[in-house]
Amino acid sequence: MKKSFHLQLHEYFNSVESLGALQLEPTLLMQHAEASYWKTGNDEAILQEFDGQRGFLYHLDVSLEASRMIPLEIDRSDLHILYVLSSDGTLFLYDTTAEPLTDIACERARYLYLPPDDYAIELPKGRSQIFGLYFSGRIFRQGNERPYDFLKPLISAYRDKATEPQCSIDFRVGPQTKLQIEIICRELRAKQLNNEAFIYAKLIQLIELSLEKVGQEQTKEQHDKRIAVNARNLLALYIEDEGQSASLKRLEADLKLDSDTISRSYKRHFGTTLSDLREELLLEKAKEYLRAGHTATQTAYSLNYSSLDAFARFFKKHAGMSVSEYVRRLRTGEE
Repeated sequence: MKKSFHLQLHEYFNSVESLGALQLEPTLLMQHAEASYWKTGNDEAILQEFDGQRGFLYHLDVSLEASRMIPLEIDRSDLHILYVLSSDGTLFLYDTTAEPLTDIACERARYLYLPPDDYAIELPKGRSQIFGLYFSGRIFRQGNERPYDFLKPLISAYRDKATEPQCSIDFRVGPQTKLQIEIICRELRAKQLNNEAFIYAKLIQLIELSLEKVGQEQTKEQHDKRIAVNARNLLALYIEDEGQSASLKRLEADLKLDSDTISRSYKRHFGTTLSDLREELLLEKAKEYLRAGHTATQTAYSLNYSSLDAFARFFKKHAGMSVSEYVRRLRTGEE
């Protein structure tokens, strides 16, 4: 397969003749690959590339004292899979705009459709191990892409020769994926006919494995959403029923889950904590009473506060103003 992914390491690094010139050791050896070695100051990189008829494979080890932007040239439209096998940070891919086209965190991967253009990869500070391969989208013959919903926009873009890049959702790179990649790299053979069948078979296995990983995460996301929404709705009812006496522990009995599971699911789905939600709901309930004409004392009593002072402190902390100021704004129409 003709090389079309050109990582311009020479734009930052200086080429060195051998691995012996580096402190960096390769984390994975790609058999019969063409290797190049790069160094600038204490920053080092090892790039291994293998050109197969069914796909082009590469593996990059890099160690950086600070994040670096490396230019990337794409000169033919292909479908790509980019795996961040290990990293101390997140990889970012840019097109010609200033905003990142996508990002890939440690032990995550994405599919990409990249039309010919200039791009850049921002490599994070620290040590990173990256594996990638690209292949012709023609392997998805008309109709056989049906199971791969998460890839359909990329396949359509490839068929239409779209000028805009496309990125899939990301998915986990677990032990099974890493082992598959190790086997591919270990078993590559140059100039052997059965090698092309091997690469094609392993490419199909990686695609099937990524479909499985995406399905697992989507199922988990739906599960987290269900727990998070139920927790939010129940907590709102607790506040209405018990005011500030409402306890998060009550969720365990009602949802039949432990508090850590509920908290993690809520944080993953809504991006905040259940404690924050409790304070938010309590503040909104207090405002609701005040808007209905309740006095501060009546509101404090309705919300089960032990004293007016305790309610006043809570309100000022979370509303950013005193109860009297809030009531004044209600009367003047400022709220």
